[in-house]
Amino acid sequence: MKVLGLVIGRRNETGEYIAKTALLGAQEAGCEVELINLRQLTIKPCIECNQCQDPPLAYNGQCTMKDDFQWLDDKILDSDGIIIVLPSYEKTIPSDFKALMDRTGPNHDITIREVFAKRRKEENIQDGRSIDERSFKRRPVAFIGHGGSDWCSLNLPLQKLWAIPMGFHIVDEKYYKWNVMLRTEDDKLAEIRACGKHVGECVMNGTAEYVGPKGICPCCHAEEFKINDLATGAIECLICGMPGKLESDGKGGLTPVFNEEDKKHSLITDEGRLQHLKDMLATGMKLRNLDRTEMDARNEAMKSVLVPSKPEK
Repeated sequence: MKVLGLVIGRRNETGEYIAKTALLGAQEAGCEVELINLRQLTIKPCIECNQCQDPPLAYNGQCTMKDDFQWLDDKILDSDGIIIVLPSYEKTIPSDFKALMDRTGPNHDITIREVFAKRRKEENIQDGRSIDERSFKRRPVAFIGHGGSDWCSLNLPLQKLWAIPMGFHIVDEKYYKWNVMLRTEDDKLAEIRACGKHVGECVMNGTAEYVGPKGICPCCHAEEFKINDLATGAIECLICGMPGKLESDGKGGLTPVFNEEDKKHSLITDEGRLQHLKDMLATGMKLRNLDRTEMDARNEAMKSVLVPSKPEK
């Protein structure tokens, strides 16, 4: 059983120290561990060619670009649990990780892959490659963020977005502000090691108990919500889409209220992802049947307008 640590940062600095500490905890739980620093890899941004979503590639993870992504993808699929450690860049995540998230977007969505694999089997589709069975493994994941100040509110939320298409079970999340002396703060290092150990125990025991901060969302534990309707108090989790409502707490304040039935709308659940896929397919069919003549004509006319600038070679 293997726990993979993914980190972004300078060699032998704070990020790697955190990741190694967490992985030692996973090792203590009985897991084999491996560390990869994404800064040492070449992961190009997605170019939106859509080849990974169409035959013959068709949701099996193959990409037309030649870089280190396929090697990394195999490492991820070969793991049983994952620990992510990311610094904050301008309140959010580094572009290196966003590139990975984009390259493992819809084509890695666990529900889409399950549906496509079932279709291949039922219709005896032979073209293209079959989907790697490792894709369907439900891995426990812990997200750890850190930064040199308190300007970091979007770091963990954006990290956690990766759990949705990948079908990960979030089992812990932590953030460490003002991290300059973190490597000497034994209480925090003990927390990090315990976090890694918990991931390892989940892997070894086949469990996915969440032990991180409770948050507000009952599905992904996020604290980030948007108000959809001021009149009714309707709210929605910005990460997984879980709907809810703000109601009076009887003390002059407001409290979020969630309906158990509405969890099916959260994209971090199997039911929520499946409904999202059905909505996309239904919308896609409608769009494909529209008369695109006028749109194509307008697009053709716009091609010679404001040609993008680029440096001379």
